[in-house]
This record gives sequence, C-alpha cells and structure tokens, in this order.
Amino acid sequence: TAHLCCHKILMLPVAVPPLPLGAGFAQPSLPATPPTPLDVVQANEYLRNTKRFKDMTGGAQVTAVEEASITAYTHKIRTEFVGAPAWFGPAVAAAVGPAVVAAVGPAVAAAIAPVVAKLDQLSAKIANANAHNVADPLIPLPDNAGVLPVAVGHFVPATRAALDNLTIAQCDALLGHYGIVPAGAVADRRNQIRVHWNIPLPEFS
Repeated sequence: TAHLCCHKILMLPVAVPPLPLGAGFAQPSLPATPPTPLDVVQANEYLRNTKRFKDMTGGAQVTAVEEASITAYTHKIRTEFVGAPAWFGPAVAAAVGPAVVAAVGPAVAAAIAPVVAKLDQLSAKIANANAHNVADPLIPLPDNAGVLPVAVGHFVPATRAALDNLTIAQCDALLGHYGIVPAGAVADRRNQIRVHWNIPLPEFS
C-alpha cells in the first residue's frame, strides 16, 4: 500500500498538561488522532504562552516540571502531525486507481520528506532557543532526511546539563549525524552542537 507520507509513529499524548498556576491564557483542547493543523497551532501557542508567562514572572509561576511537560507535549503534537487526514489516502486511491497511486505515491513521499524534516528542525530550534537553564529540556533535531540521532543509536542529551557533560566521542557522533566536521576541544564541539540545535551558548544563557 502506498502512503503519501511515512512519518514518525509515536504514542499520542493522553492529556494536555495542566496550566501553570495563575496563567492567564487558555489550555488547548484535547488533540485529535492524529493531530490536526489546529492542534499543532494550539500546542505551539501553549508553549509560547508558557515561556512568556515564565519570563514575565521571573520563573516564579512556572516550575521546571510544568515547562518540561508542556515542551514534551508540544513536540509530540508536532511530530505526530502527518498533514493529510486519515480519509485522504483512501479517497485518492478510490478516485485515481491503485495503479496511479502506486506509481505516484513514493515520488510524493520522497518529495515532501525534506519539507517535513525542515519543519521538524524548525520546531525543535524554536523550542531550544528558550533552553537557558541547566534543567531545561532539549528537543533533538532530525537530520535533513528526517532521521533523529537516537534512531541510529547516538546518545542524545535531554537537558542543557546533559549536553554540558557530553564526551568528545558523543559530540563527534552527534556532529557526524548532521554532516558537521568536529573542530576544537570538547567545549568547542559542544558549542557546535548548541549552534546547530539553536541552543543559547553558555555566555548568553
């Protein structure tokens, strides 16, 4: 069977993380299965509002656990969004016939795969730009083919603290996944990862 998009299959979140105490914005509604474009927009807005609320209150009203859960939820919604609704593929197949779908489907999937990867990279970079504290969660970037480093056995730091403790071998493996040539001492290689993942450098965090 041809598919228009072969994307990451992850467990759907069972619930939207609760609002931080005193937040003056709305909690997103329960997402559809799979998430719709509206679900993605609402999840992104939920994370942005949470980050904004944290900054406005000096971090007093948003705990690290709350921020991490909302960040993880938003990332799940982004990665589980497959674009076309469930009925789209069967409807196309019925309209144009299995022979045409079989011929065109792989070409379409190959054509949009880099676009999906770029969207995933952008989503991760937006989230990582707000990782200023050692306990802040990090969202790993896929490579240009959409492959996450953990999928091929590389160690992926979950927080800034974990990134700060990467060994040279771990740095080299991650950099190699993105086709980046490692350079300098281990601190320099960690900074190469920070730059690629859009994580604030230590002197600016």
